[in-house]
Amino acid sequence: GGVLSTEIFFAVVGAQNDPARAAVLATVLLIFTLSAFLAQRFWLAGRNFATVTGKGDGGRHAMLPARVAAPVIGIVLFWGAFTIAVYALILFGGFVRVWGLDHSLTFEHYQRAFGVALDGGLRWTGVAWNSFWTTMRIALLAAPLTAAVGLLTAWLIVRQRFPGRAVFEFALMMSFAIPGTVIGISYIMAFNLPPVQMTGTAAILIACFVFRNMPVGVRGGVAAMAQLDGSLDEASLTLGAGSGRTMRKVILPL
Repeated sequence: GGVLSTEIFFAVVGAQNDPARAAVLATVLLIFTLSAFLAQRFWLAGRNFATVTGKGDGGRHAMLPARVAAPVIGIVLFWGAFTIAVYALILFGGFVRVWGLDHSLTFEHYQRAFGVALDGGLRWTGVAWNSFWTTMRIALLAAPLTAAVGLLTAWLIVRQRFPGRAVFEFALMMSFAIPGTVIGISYIMAFNLPPVQMTGTAAILIACFVFRNMPVGVRGGVAAMAQLDGSLDEASLTLGAGSGRTMRKVILPL
């Protein structure tokens, strides 16, 4: 049988063409994932973790007991070998004619996908170049936007106190809990009609990438900014700098 994520995908892009069915399945999947996310949030609510140290150590790590080290090392080695094997098989499949049937080595697949021609100038003749350059352009646009939004949001969470801050932070982290398929279907259905019609454009892909990856930037910014004493901001403001200049001259360099 299929799984919910693939059923949602094929309900939109397949011959079914049934957005309503995709929305219902996405809602069911969302209920499961959000329930797990909420349970994790409530379980960790109010818990603080701190490291209290005195004199720095010499860098020697405490050894695990043999009865603990043996199974841990065994599991790590097995999982590491499995991961390497998966990527090795993918790499191997790109250099054989037909994976599983004809394992004679060939560069045919790469030549067809990323071929170039030099007659009369450099021409990108491979069938994959168009997708490759489109992906690179969208990534180059989405990455700095994600970093900027994540940093500004982290600054709000760490440095500012306002009503609903906890709810605001929780809403930002929800994209970790929402499956990517559900996010994609939601964007397609929400921005498929005027006045904000982005479906079928690069803008909707950039928006999805920013929303999907923003929690990474936010958590990284929160962790970094929590290590900067608030008195640095206060000193900058006392000396006459505004919030924007404090961000540019104090927070960003650190």
